[in-house]
Amino acid sequence: MKTLQYRLATLRSNPMPILAIVLAAVLVYAILGPVESVLSAAFVAHAGDPGVTQLPGHGTTFYLERMFSSRAADRLFYQPLWHSIELTALTAALTIALGVGAGWLAARTDVWGGVRWNGILIVAFMVPSWAFAQTWLTIFKNEHAAGGTGVLQSLGVRVPDALAYGLIPSVIVLSLHLFPLVMALSIDAFGRIDAAQEEAAVLLGASRLTVVRRIMLPGIRPTVLSAAMLIAAGVMGDFGAPYVLGLPVGYNVLATSLYGELKNNRQGTAAVLATVVTLLGVLLIAGDSSLTRGAKRFQTLTGGTMRLQPIRLRFARPFAFALLVILAIVAFAGPLLILAGSTFVDKLGHVSLADLTTRYWWQGTGNRDFPTGLLRSADFWIGLRNTAAVAALAAIVCAIVGLVAAVLIRNSPGWIGSLLRQLTFLPHLVPGVALAAGLIALFVVPRGPIPALYGTFTLIIIGMVISHLPFATRTGIAAVSQFGGELDDAARMSGAGWLSTLRRVTVPLLRRTFGAAALFPFISGLKELTLIVMLSTISMQFLPALSLDLSEHGYTQQANAVTTVITLLAVAGGILARRLGGMGAALAT
Repeated sequence: MKTLQYRLATLRSNPMPILAIVLAAVLVYAILGPVESVLSAAFVAHAGDPGVTQLPGHGTTFYLERMFSSRAADRLFYQPLWHSIELTALTAALTIALGVGAGWLAARTDVWGGVRWNGILIVAFMVPSWAFAQTWLTIFKNEHAAGGTGVLQSLGVRVPDALAYGLIPSVIVLSLHLFPLVMALSIDAFGRIDAAQEEAAVLLGASRLTVVRRIMLPGIRPTVLSAAMLIAAGVMGDFGAPYVLGLPVGYNVLATSLYGELKNNRQGTAAVLATVVTLLGVLLIAGDSSLTRGAKRFQTLTGGTMRLQPIRLRFARPFAFALLVILAIVAFAGPLLILAGSTFVDKLGHVSLADLTTRYWWQGTGNRDFPTGLLRSADFWIGLRNTAAVAALAAIVCAIVGLVAAVLIRNSPGWIGSLLRQLTFLPHLVPGVALAAGLIALFVVPRGPIPALYGTFTLIIIGMVISHLPFATRTGIAAVSQFGGELDDAARMSGAGWLSTLRRVTVPLLRRTFGAAALFPFISGLKELTLIVMLSTISMQFLPALSLDLSEHGYTQQANAVTTVITLLAVAGGILARRLGGMGAALAT
C-alpha cells in the first residue's frame, strides 16, 4: 500500500511518464494504424475490383495471387520490382562515388575552398528531385512525350529514348540530388580518421595507395555502407523523378506502379505493393542499423589531438578545383538556370533577344488548359496559398509534437521513454508511397469517432507530420540532451511544480530549437510531391501537383515556371535552415 501511495505521489509531482504513454498511444494509432490498414487491405475483398468472387469485407487471397502468379504479375510486380532494384543499385553506386570523391577532395586535400564546398553543393539537395527530372526533360525530351521537344531535339540532335527517359536519366537525376548527403557524411568520416596512424604509415615508407587501402578505406567503410543503405531506402520510395522520367516509355518502379493501382481504385493490389515497399524499406534501414552497430570493428579514431595534414595536390590543384566547379554547375547551377530560363523563351533551343518573352509569367499563353500567365493565374495563387498553408501548419504541429516527445523521452525513465523514442523513429522505416497508401486505407471510411478524412487537407497535414516526425524529435532530443539538470533541480528546490518548471525553464530554452525543428519540415512540405499527389483530390490545388499536371500535358514552360517558384522557395528556406543549424540536424537524421 505504501509503495502504491509513493508511486501515485511521484506521478503527481512528475506526470511525464503518464503523458508519454498517452502520446505513445496516439502515435501507435497514427503511425502503426496505416501500416496495419495496408496489411489487412491486402487480404480483404474490396468493392469494384473485377475478378474478386468474395463479397466486400470478406477474406481473400485474390490480390496476392494476382500480384505474384497471374498473367498480369510481370507487369504489376516483377518488372517494377526489377526496375526498382536496378535503379536503386545504380543510383547508390553513383551517389557514393560522387559523394565520397567530393568529400575526400574537400576534407583531405588542399583544394581551394576546402570543406566550404559542402555548404555550396548542399544546395543540390534542397532542389526537389522531380525538379531535376523536369530540367532533364527540358533538355533531352523527344517526340515520344506530350507537347514539344527539348532543347537538343529542337537544335536537330536526335535524342534516343534511353537517354531521354527511363533508367539512365533517373539514375543521373537522383544521384545529383542525393550525393550532397554522402558528401557531408564523408567529410565527417574523414575528419575522424586517426592522424597518428596515417602519419606513422607514411614515415614507415607506406605508399599513398597503401595508406588509402589499409587506413582510410577501413575508416570510412561504416559511413559509406550506412550511406548506401539510406540512399537505397530513399530511392526505393521515391516517386517524383521515376514518374516524370518513366511515364513516357512505361518505365514503372514499385512506387509508380503503386500510384497507378491507387489511381485506378484497385485498393487490394495497391495494398500488396505498399506492403512490399514497406518491407523493403524496413530491411534497408535494419541493414543500416546493423552496419552502424558493427562500426567499431573498423574504428581508427584513438582520441588523439593530432590533426591530419591536407594532401598537397600541387599541379593537380586547379584540376581538382575545376572538377568541383563542374559538379556544382551540373548539380544545381545549370539545372536552375535552364529551368528558369526556359520559361522566358517561346521555343526551346531557339534563344535570341527576339525570342525572349514574359507571356508564360504574365501576358498569357492562349492554351486551353492554362490560358493566362502564371502570376495572373488563379490556380497558381490558390495552389501557392494551399501549399504554403498546409506546409506551415504541418511544420508547426510536427515541431510541437517532436519537441514534446523529446521532453517526455528525457523525463520518462525506463521502457516508457524507450518506447516513445522508437515510435517517433518508425516513420523513417515507411516510404512515402506506402505511408500514403496506408493513410488512405485507414481514413477512407469513418472509424468510431474519427470521420473519413480522405480528400481533406487534414489528412495531408497528418501525412506530413508523420513523415517528418523523426527529424523534429531528433532535433529536440539533441537540444534537451544539452540541458543540465541543475536548472530543473533549482526550480524544484524553489518550490516550482513540474508544469511551472516546464513553462519557465524548458520552453524558453527550446524556443530557438523550435525554429530549426519546424523550418526543415516546412521546406520539405513546400516541395512534397508524393503525399500531395496521392492524398489530394482534383478539387484541391497544390503547386507540386500543378507542375506535374502541366508537365504531363506537355506545357513545359508553364510547368517549369511553377517548379522554379517552388525551387526558389525551397532553396531560400534551406539556406535559412543551415544558418539556424536545422540542415545539419537533418543530415544527421
